[in-house]
Amino acid sequence: MKFRLKKFLFFISLRVGCMISALVLFLFELLAVPLRDARPCCDSFEGVLAVVYRVLGIIYFIGCLMLFVASCVRISFLVMIFLSTSLLHTILFPGFLVAEVMIWHANIIDLGLSIGGLVQR
Repeated sequence: MKFRLKKFLFFISLRVGCMISALVLFLFELLAVPLRDARPCCDSFEGVLAVVYRVLGIIYFIGCLMLFVASCVRISFLVMIFLSTSLLHTILFPGFLVAEVMIWHANIIDLGLSIGGLVQR
Protein backbone atom coordinates (compact mmCIF):
# COMPACT_ATOMS: atom_id res chain seq x y z
CA MET A 1 0.00 0.00 0.00
CA LYS A 2 1.46 3.31 -1.10
CA PHE A 3 0.79 6.41 0.93
CA ARG A 4 1.58 9.86 -0.47
CA LEU A 5 0.98 13.16 1.18
CA LYS A 6 -0.79 15.78 -0.88
CA LYS A 7 -0.88 18.67 1.60
CA PHE A 8 1.54 20.00 4.22
CA LEU A 9 -1.24 21.03 6.53
CA PHE A 10 -4.84 21.17 5.43
CA PHE A 11 -4.40 24.23 3.24
CA ILE A 12 -0.73 24.46 2.18
CA SER A 13 0.67 22.42 -0.67
CA LEU A 14 3.40 19.94 0.16
CA ARG A 15 5.91 21.77 -2.03
CA VAL A 16 5.41 25.11 -0.27
CA GLY A 17 5.39 23.36 3.11
CA CYS A 18 8.78 21.77 2.39
CA MET A 19 10.16 25.16 1.42
CA ILE A 20 8.85 26.74 4.63
CA SER A 21 10.20 23.89 6.73
CA ALA A 22 13.62 24.08 5.05
CA LEU A 23 13.83 27.83 5.61
CA VAL A 24 12.91 27.49 9.30
CA LEU A 25 15.52 24.76 9.72
CA PHE A 26 18.08 27.01 7.97
CA LEU A 27 17.26 29.73 10.48
CA PHE A 28 17.80 27.43 13.47
CA GLU A 29 21.07 26.12 12.04
CA LEU A 30 22.37 29.63 11.38
CA LEU A 31 21.53 30.61 14.96
CA ALA A 32 23.30 27.53 16.34
CA VAL A 33 25.97 28.00 18.95
CA PRO A 34 29.33 28.74 17.27
CA LEU A 35 32.54 27.00 18.21
CA ARG A 36 33.46 27.95 21.76
CA ASP A 37 37.04 29.15 21.33
CA ALA A 38 40.12 28.86 19.16
CA ARG A 39 41.86 26.05 21.05
CA PRO A 40 43.47 23.29 18.99
CA CYS A 41 40.81 20.81 17.98
CA CYS A 42 42.40 17.54 19.03
CA ASP A 43 44.10 18.43 22.32
CA SER A 44 41.19 17.47 24.54
CA PHE A 45 37.90 15.63 24.51
CA GLU A 46 36.12 18.97 24.62
CA GLY A 47 37.87 20.10 21.42
CA VAL A 48 37.09 16.89 19.57
CA LEU A 49 33.46 17.09 20.73
CA ALA A 50 33.20 20.68 19.48
CA VAL A 51 34.53 19.67 16.05
CA VAL A 52 32.14 16.71 15.79
CA TYR A 53 29.27 18.99 16.85
CA ARG A 54 30.13 21.49 14.12
CA VAL A 55 30.55 18.78 11.45
CA LEU A 56 27.14 17.36 12.39
CA GLY A 57 25.68 20.85 12.04
CA ILE A 58 27.23 21.27 8.60
CA ILE A 59 25.91 17.89 7.44
CA TYR A 60 22.44 18.78 8.68
CA PHE A 61 22.64 22.20 7.01
CA ILE A 62 23.44 20.46 3.71
CA GLY A 63 20.47 18.14 4.31
CA CYS A 64 18.20 21.18 4.78
CA LEU A 65 19.55 22.60 1.55
CA MET A 66 18.67 19.31 -0.16
CA LEU A 67 15.09 19.60 1.12
CA PHE A 68 14.78 23.10 -0.28
CA VAL A 69 16.26 22.07 -3.65
CA ALA A 70 14.03 18.97 -3.72
CA SER A 71 10.95 21.13 -3.26
CA CYS A 72 12.05 23.37 -6.14
CA VAL A 73 13.11 20.75 -8.70
CA ARG A 74 10.95 17.84 -7.48
CA ILE A 75 13.61 15.15 -7.06
CA SER A 76 12.53 12.73 -4.35
CA PHE A 77 16.04 11.32 -3.78
CA LEU A 78 17.07 14.68 -2.29
CA VAL A 79 14.29 14.33 0.27
CA MET A 80 15.78 10.98 1.28
CA ILE A 81 19.13 12.71 1.87
CA PHE A 82 17.37 15.23 4.10
CA LEU A 83 15.57 12.49 6.00
CA SER A 84 18.79 10.57 6.63
CA THR A 85 20.65 13.68 7.87
CA SER A 86 17.66 14.61 10.00
CA LEU A 87 17.60 11.14 11.56
CA LEU A 88 21.33 11.32 12.30
CA HIS A 89 20.92 14.78 13.81
CA THR A 90 17.95 13.71 15.95
CA ILE A 91 19.79 10.66 17.30
CA LEU A 92 23.06 12.45 18.16
CA PHE A 93 21.73 15.85 19.21
CA PRO A 94 20.55 14.98 22.75
CA GLY A 95 24.12 13.99 23.61
CA PHE A 96 25.32 17.38 22.44
CA LEU A 97 22.65 19.08 24.56
CA VAL A 98 24.13 17.33 27.58
CA ALA A 99 27.60 18.47 26.48
CA GLU A 100 26.36 22.06 26.19
CA VAL A 101 25.17 21.99 29.79
CA MET A 102 27.94 19.93 31.40
CA ILE A 103 31.05 20.91 29.44
CA TRP A 104 30.44 24.19 27.64
CA HIS A 105 28.17 25.78 30.28
CA ALA A 106 25.79 27.22 27.69
CA ASN A 107 23.36 29.93 28.75
CA ILE A 108 19.58 29.65 28.63
CA ILE A 109 19.26 31.40 25.25
CA ASP A 110 21.62 28.92 23.57
CA LEU A 111 19.80 25.99 25.13
CA GLY A 112 16.43 27.42 24.12
CA LEU A 113 17.52 27.76 20.51
CA SER A 114 18.99 24.27 20.51
CA ILE A 115 15.89 22.67 21.99
CA GLY A 116 13.67 24.74 19.66
CA GLY A 117 15.59 23.44 16.66
CA LEU A 118 15.20 19.87 17.86
CA VAL A 119 11.49 20.21 18.65
CA GLN A 120 10.74 21.98 15.38
CA ARG A 121 11.19 18.74 13.49
